[in-house]
Amino acid sequence: MSTAAAPQLIEQLQHILQATEQPLAMRAIITQIRRLYPRGTRKAPLPPPPADDAIQAAIAAEVAAKRAFEYPGTAASGPRYSAKQPPSIESVIEARVQDRLAAATADPITPAQLGKPGAREGRPAMDAFNAVLKRLLDGKQLFLVGRDRYSKNAPPAPVWYTTSPNKAEFDKIVRAIERLKTLNISASDILAAVQLKLGVTAAPSAAPSAPSAPTAAPSGAAAAKPAAAPAATTATAPASSAPSKPLPALLKEAYDHLCLFVEFRHKLVHLYRLYHEAKKRYPALTVEDFHNTLWNMSQNREIELRVLNEVHKAEQRELAIYRDHTLYYYVQWI
Repeated sequence: MSTAAAPQLIEQLQHILQATEQPLAMRAIITQIRRLYPRGTRKAPLPPPPADDAIQAAIAAEVAAKRAFEYPGTAASGPRYSAKQPPSIESVIEARVQDRLAAATADPITPAQLGKPGAREGRPAMDAFNAVLKRLLDGKQLFLVGRDRYSKNAPPAPVWYTTSPNKAEFDKIVRAIERLKTLNISASDILAAVQLKLGVTAAPSAAPSAPSAPTAAPSGAAAAKPAAAPAATTATAPASSAPSKPLPALLKEAYDHLCLFVEFRHKLVHLYRLYHEAKKRYPALTVEDFHNTLWNMSQNREIELRVLNEVHKAEQRELAIYRDHTLYYYVQWI
């Protein structure tokens, strides 16, 4: 091949590589270059196509100059070539994870569902996957909701008594209450005594003793003592903020009422529905007391708390119980 033909071959080679979307095997490139040289006749001969060796040498020169790039091929076809630089393993893995994440409907999502590389793809692919995962977590596009479990939705904030350092101290209190319950002291009486000791509310027994003061003395003067009225007022004030019955019994009453409706015929009730129904009976009910009472009842096997796996579908999630990366969303009395 003459030196004058070399630039023409390089130009033809670049035109072929740039015109195709997919990398081409060496045999396919040689075939396309030969098609550029029609056959002549004896009377009108035409230049012959370049030799295979010349085409292979031109491709090698283009790869060395980084104007063409080599791609892995099969044992039969050998390497493939393109004018486009092959994507890095990082960009391939990131595109795969983003596609899987956009298409994911399950919650939580496993690493396999995100396109975690297998052993055959090698350590670089696994390192790239971990780097992509970290970027998604740092950018709040993905949230860790359990061991090797992820969600596209942020989990609700944990309750104060489920996180350190509060959890250890709160668990001590719960264990102490459990020991007192073995002495036939109800949980509601224990909590009332604790509130009294802390000065949060008056003793529950203070209210009934107040009305006995006017009836104790038969004389009108004794009944008209100025101190009697204030004493009754002071004693009865806390009673209005206390439930009419122990909180577990009140929650059971609200639960039984909801189970009368067709939607709860299977006895599985949403926690937020139970809370609102119980609050009608006890307006002072707090979410914290609601959660604590249900959790203690579940530990005592009085009720069963059920989990919602598709967290993004939860309504009024703040009224559900979130513990140990698990959202307890339903309740059923045992």
